[in-house]
Amino acid sequence: WLNMVRAGVLGLQYYSPEAKKWGQAHMQARFVILQVLLEAGEDFVQIVPSNPDGTGDAADDTCVILDRSKIQSVGVKAIGDFLNRLQVYKATANSVAA
Repeated sequence: WLNMVRAGVLGLQYYSPEAKKWGQAHMQARFVILQVLLEAGEDFVQIVPSNPDGTGDAADDTCVILDRSKIQSVGVKAIGDFLNRLQVYKATANSVAA
């Protein structure tokens, strides 16, 4: 789980803000999974600055926090709900909702 969250963060390097496009589709998918887990709430996944006061060598570093105790209760439900929505969009050819 933590590896997938980390991959979502690293996937940002494949996004071009100028072109508003992703360089690789699987990196976009990893970022979407990260977004789903962040939006699941309950502090399941958090991305916080390593050094909140902005001083020192780690001023630009971030820390990814995943609460392992919430994988079954929050994480699995969030991914399941997301996959269900995605399947409905695909099955109904609803590109607007997707």
